[in-house]
Amino acid sequence: MGQRNDSPTEPASAETVLMWLRFFALFVGAGFLSAVIFHTLYPRLLQVGFPWDTYLFDPADRFNDWHNSVREARSMDPYYKYYTAYLPFSYIAFLSAARLSALNSTLLYLSVSIFLLAIAACCFWKVQLANMLKNESELRRIYAPVLLALVIVLCYPLHFGLDRGNIDTWICALCILYVVLLNTRYAGVGSFALGVAIAFKGYPVALCLLALPIRRYFQALLPAVVGLVLTIYAFSFLNGGYHRNVAGLRMGMQAFRAQHVLGLLGTRYSADPYDAIRIVTLKWWHVMPGQALLTVYSLLSAGFALLCVYFTLFVPAKRWRRVMAVCLVAIIFPDVAADYKLLMLLPGLLCFIAEAKVSGRNSVVAFCLGGLLIPKNYYQFFMSYAWFRVSVGSLISPVLLIGLACAVLADRRAWEAAFRQTPARIAWFLSPWLPGLVGDPARRRPELANVYAESLGLEPL
Repeated sequence: MGQRNDSPTEPASAETVLMWLRFFALFVGAGFLSAVIFHTLYPRLLQVGFPWDTYLFDPADRFNDWHNSVREARSMDPYYKYYTAYLPFSYIAFLSAARLSALNSTLLYLSVSIFLLAIAACCFWKVQLANMLKNESELRRIYAPVLLALVIVLCYPLHFGLDRGNIDTWICALCILYVVLLNTRYAGVGSFALGVAIAFKGYPVALCLLALPIRRYFQALLPAVVGLVLTIYAFSFLNGGYHRNVAGLRMGMQAFRAQHVLGLLGTRYSADPYDAIRIVTLKWWHVMPGQALLTVYSLLSAGFALLCVYFTLFVPAKRWRRVMAVCLVAIIFPDVAADYKLLMLLPGLLCFIAEAKVSGRNSVVAFCLGGLLIPKNYYQFFMSYAWFRVSVGSLISPVLLIGLACAVLADRRAWEAAFRQTPARIAWFLSPWLPGLVGDPARRRPELANVYAESLGLEPL
């Protein structure tokens, strides 16, 4: 049986890295340029305004995720005055702009976003690409970081997140830091960064799974502990104390569920399959889906999450596939995901650029990623029970996400190997606490742990 095209241990070449950088820079750049041209010329020709004059949200509502949240934080009682659904530590961050003017508040948000993303990109370059490209020509070593910057700066989810003033831009940067630093001596810094991201919104906790296959259990536990401690402190910091604010968050989540999950506010610019199903049933069948659809979709999402967990922990695959799998889990929870949530693809995208070899399956991954990172709001339509237009991108992005998931997870031989070697892999996880199995001095059955070690490119015991 021949070696797979994308074996877990064989690194990508410098030429392959440069090829992926050129591909994504051209793809994302072309998508951005096409959207700018269309949304500039089309409204002028037809004398129409929003939503045809921008690929982003309503310009009258720009940065209002940030400004509204700052106003809520200023009250020190956001859950009972505004029925919000943010975790409480987010409001401590929002308080940093509580005494600023609207302009200065916006500048603060943009400055922090740009700073964090720049730090994350520089860390990725230093840790994963700089050494790989050190033997390339000076010209290539100059334009490679330029291409990387273009991929990040021109991607649509970043534009949408900044336009809304959403802290998912911060969360994305913090998650990149965790992924990049996990295998370095600065893993503790990355773990703390992920802990802050978890305290902001919760869903980045999925990335803790990445530390388990390499038995860095402290780096799996530390972010969750940091996130929990910050959340508990923030609950106690807001007016009314811990128990009152926990109850208030529950009320806020119920309000969010009524408006965005069961209601239609989340469908305008969304990327999740759940909203795509609702749009189809409303637009063409004129049926308002309710709790039954949500229940079925939640079960399917839970099944997909379990599949990704097994894939991450047991299936011998390159690291970028495991990163992409947990990023997909983070995107689908909770049930709805606005377009800025696609920022969670960036950790997987960067690992793909650094590690993926050229193959047919990886080409599918690249095209799906490229499609998700460009604007697709070329057509807007009304649907039953809604007073606003819905972007056709809300139907395209879920299809691309499903295609991406299939391309990342589908590898029959890898799954067969995982099923055969699951006991050995469990032994590898447990070996630090089972000295009679693989520890000193006996090392009576080291082959059990070595199977997984070799599949991950680790040093044998």
